[in-house]
Amino acid sequence: MLNQYAVLPFSGPKFNENQDKLKVGENPCAICGKAVAYPYKHVTVVRGGAWAKTEAEAANEADAGYMG
Repeated sequence: MLNQYAVLPFSGPKFNENQDKLKVGENPCAICGKAVAYPYKHVTVVRGGAWAKTEAEAANEADAGYMG
């Protein structure tokens, strides 16, 4: 089962501040804005994280709401 969180993506209290500190080529966490190590293994955000109910739905890269 997928974890679902009540925190909306890109809404962490220091998201913008943390994202501004990223180096070229780093990608931000969708919640806090800090750099996420590749390969990404913990979170997939899709349509704000609310629609995916299964891992198969979350991994569907063909879905227009897929955000990686």
